Amino acid sequence: MQIYYTIILQLPVHPSGFEPETTASKAGMISNFTMGALIMCMQYNTLHSYISNKCAIILIMLLIDKPVGISSFGVVAAVRRATGIKKVGHAGTLDPLASGLMLVLVGREETKRASELLGLDKSYEVTVRIGESRSTGDMEGEIVAHESDIGDITYETLNIALKTMVCTMRLPVPAYSAVKQKGQPLYKKVRNKQKYILPIRDMTVRNAVLLDLKEALLWHGKDEVFKGYEARVLFEVESGVYIRSLSEELGKRVGHLVEGKPYPATTATLRRLTIGEHDIKDAKPLSGI
Repeated sequence: MQIYYTIILQLPVHPSGFEPETTASKAGMISNFTMGALIMCMQYNTLHSYISNKCAIILIMLLIDKPVGISSFGVVAAVRRATGIKKVGHAGTLDPLASGLMLVLVGREETKRASELLGLDKSYEVTVRIGESRSTGDMEGEIVAHESDIGDITYETLNIALKTMVCTMRLPVPAYSAVKQKGQPLYKKVRNKQKYILPIRDMTVRNAVLLDLKEALLWHGKDEVFKGYEARVLFEVESGVYIRSLSEELGKRVGHLVEGKPYPATTATLRRLTIGEHDIKDAKPLSGI
């Protein structure tokens, strides 16, 4: 299986015998020079085999499709093992239960770009479960609230609610987040049952599109089953938005439209599709490096 990687090389002086245009042309690739940097896509069986060619690699950015079940730190650790390079970082965390695009930065100079890349807009495909809320804002947590007699939710209702969310909103950050208070991540304070103040942040949604809506049977305890809904939504957002916060806000707005009261909601699934101009379509599975 051949894997394609987007490689950024800084070549102040071309190595003897190395002709960038010729090499790129032979590989059927596009190259261009920008501020002394050569940007190319190189084709090798594995990333390790590319590095073994001893080219003058200084900067590498990998587009990785993170699977569900592994942390962002786990992805970074896997790239360290595959490349033998210690200086590896990323441009945006994904929770273990989330999947999708991660920009993994390899090399001392490339990791300096993390803050720049963190500020890019992002898009997500999200399944919002309406009818229950959870302690973590996703399926990892315990059910803390549920609506046993939820009204009928239609596509029209969801679309109206989503349109009202295409703006900048003041929303609470999830309690289980890495936001620090007095030097300590908020989720640690929650787990240790320490006092904390839930931060309120500006969160901007650029676009929100309803992709699908269906009824779902939701379990509360061992025996109680009640009707809920799952809405699959495409959110295009600015940096700093917490999707778990959007899911909960969507439940509140839908509930007010249907019955004049907020409905509990949580994030059932989450997949990141884009970061700036980088698209999940160009990403490779973690198993392929």
